[in-house]
Amino acid sequence: METLLTGSNILILKRHRGFKKGTLKYKIMYRGFNLKIKLNDSLVESYKDQGLSIQEKYKSNILDKFKDVVRESHQLDAAKIESLFFPQIEADIFISNSHKNVDEVMALAGFLNWKFSLKVFVDSCVWESVRNLQKILDDKYSWTNYEKRSYSYVAVGKSASHAHMMLSVALSRMINTTECIFFYNTPESITPFNNTDSTTSPWIYSEIALTQIIQKRIPQRRKGQETKLFTERGYINESLELHYQADLGHLSPLNAQDFNAWIDKVVNTPQKALDALYDMIPLPTKPHLI
Repeated sequence: METLLTGSNILILKRHRGFKKGTLKYKIMYRGFNLKIKLNDSLVESYKDQGLSIQEKYKSNILDKFKDVVRESHQLDAAKIESLFFPQIEADIFISNSHKNVDEVMALAGFLNWKFSLKVFVDSCVWESVRNLQKILDDKYSWTNYEKRSYSYVAVGKSASHAHMMLSVALSRMINTTECIFFYNTPESITPFNNTDSTTSPWIYSEIALTQIIQKRIPQRRKGQETKLFTERGYINESLELHYQADLGHLSPLNAQDFNAWIDKVVNTPQKALDALYDMIPLPTKPHLI
């Protein structure tokens, strides 16, 4: 018998035998949750590989394809690069997290797929590193001379701007087209600073802000019942630590006790699994939903 969470709130793992696997085709963001749980080590080891294997299915030979594109032309198609490095993937849940918690998040993704057949998107394990993209651009366009001994500061800044902008836009699109967002709130992702919650990750800051800005839409199946991030990649220089205020008030709190209660539900479709979560945890405020 296994348990999912550490601490006093214990979950016995059960999977409904009659679960119907399926694909959800949502093109909206509806709810966001501030997830505060701690997976125990045995569960991380049990489900981490399953989560990773799911993410691996989304990958393709991106780097080789992009190197071919670079060799072919000095004028690059940004849309083509974005589609290669940061492909849009259909998912039910988007998890925003610190890269330091990647093993836990992979285990969570694997478990939710095993339990509810939910497709969980973790961008740090699906998209190629933005560093790889920038390195390829720099190796082609940023040398100061033909001897290729050093990069041009200005050229490197330009390639970084292009790479980071493409990632930012891709993140925006992915969050906008995923129904449910989990922010995996840990000491690695959120730290206190000047008496407020903050993050030193520009990507987490961006994702949290996006979940506030993006217009929320009620799924069609729930309109009769009712009338918000995030993958830190660690690309900031360790000697430069900026603290971004992390406003989490728009995200519904989801603690270990509530998470256990949700996971213990017996449902037979991914839709019903999400609906059970929404019904358990009301919106923290009355947002404008359409």
